[in-house]
Amino acid sequence: MKTAKSSIKDQLGRYLVDLAIIKIESWATKEFEKLRRTAKFPVCVPLNKDSWAVGTHQIDRISDANWKVTKDEELVHIFYSKKAAAFYALLYKMGYSVTAELLKECDQTIAKIYDELEFYNKKISKTSSKSDEFKYQLRTVRRHELRLQYDAAQHELEKKLRAAQSLIAKILQVN
Repeated sequence: MKTAKSSIKDQLGRYLVDLAIIKIESWATKEFEKLRRTAKFPVCVPLNKDSWAVGTHQIDRISDANWKVTKDEELVHIFYSKKAAAFYALLYKMGYSVTAELLKECDQTIAKIYDELEFYNKKISKTSSKSDEFKYQLRTVRRHELRLQYDAAQHELEKKLRAAQSLIAKILQVN
C-alpha cells in the first residue's frame, strides 16, 4: 500500500513531465514557424499524411485530384495538379511570383475545362441518342472539343512545370 506522500510525489512527477512535454512542443512549433518564414530557401516539411508546409504556404490534400494551397490561413487556390501546387509554393517563396501566378492560371484553365467535361459527360449519359438526336450530337461534339482543349491545356501545364523545375534547379545550383 502506498502512502499519501509517495502517491503525491508520483502524481507531481507526472504533471511535471507533462508540462515539460508541452513546453518542448510549444518551443519546437515556434522555432519551426520562425524557420519557415525566415529561411532563405523554402523549407519543405510533411505536417501529416495529407499536408505539407512549403515555405510560407501549406498544401493540403482535399482529394486525389484537388490540392488546397493556403498562405497564413487564407486560401490561395485549389489546384488540380499536385506538382503545380508544390511548384507554386516553392516559386512564390523564392521570389518568382510572376512564374508562380502563370502556373496558377494554367491550373485554373485546366480546372475550368475539366469541370465542363464532367458536365457534358453527365448530360450525354442522361440523354439517349434516340430521344433527342440533335442534343446528343451537339453535346458529343462539344465534349470532343473540350477534350482537345483539355489535352492542349495539360500539355501547356507540363511545359510550364518543366520550366519551373529547371528554374528551381538552376537557383539551387547557383547558391
